[in-house]
Amino acid sequence: MGISRYLQSTRNLVGSGLGLLALGLHALSLAGRYWPLVVAGSYLAGALSTPPDRRVALREPEPAEELRTSLTRLTTTVGQHEVRLPLSALEHVRRTVAMLDELLKVPVDLAANPENWFTVHTVIGVELPTAVLTFLNQPRWHSALPGVRPGEMTLIDELEAIETKVAAVSDAVYEVSVRRAANEL
Repeated sequence: MGISRYLQSTRNLVGSGLGLLALGLHALSLAGRYWPLVVAGSYLAGALSTPPDRRVALREPEPAEELRTSLTRLTTTVGQHEVRLPLSALEHVRRTVAMLDELLKVPVDLAANPENWFTVHTVIGVELPTAVLTFLNQPRWHSALPGVRPGEMTLIDELEAIETKVAAVSDAVYEVSVRRAANEL
């Protein structure tokens, strides 16, 4: 397997191309009597000067159970600090969490589109916790500064954007499950 991988590598292909070019020079009588060295040197120059092929190891997406655990942890955090959150922000978080919970109940339909899976993964793992924790960690005096937008408004705007994004994914997944159900009939 290692040999076939090297034979298909960019390094080998560039080296072989330069070696063939040197062989063409010999055919035109431009390489002289040291043509084997010119061919080998050209191959080596091409093979050694070419950067190695990049191999990107893709991670498998997290299973729905791990995402559900992260979502439960986030819900617990929000529940512990709900006194400090504005009521409208709590409503946005609860609606978003409810939609995410419903999406995680149908992981097959969610995984049908990798972009939807990525969006749900990002919302649960990054966007929603970051929005809530940034607001909770913001000093109270920061919003009182002149010319500074109140943290509540920023939080609500972020939560509205996240809720809109999750609603779009939810609609797309619903369409997938409707199509799948229609095909089963």
